Amino acid sequence: MSLNKYENDELIFLSEDSPSAVQNPTGMWNILVVDDDKEIHSVTRLALSDLIVNDKSLDFIHAYS
Repeated sequence: MSLNKYENDELIFLSEDSPSAVQNPTGMWNILVVDDDKEIHSVTRLALSDLIVNDKSLDFIHAYS
């Protein structure tokens, strides 16, 4: 039995109008890439490096294990 009132597969979204929404003042979205294969990191950066989302570019953070 779950300790919270939501089912495990239920998605819960924060309202965009909520004052408690976390703001990112840097103008970049942080993207965490976690994989032990260096090619995955390279391909992800190559595929998404020019992407702009809501007027913000992407900042990649890498973890290999």
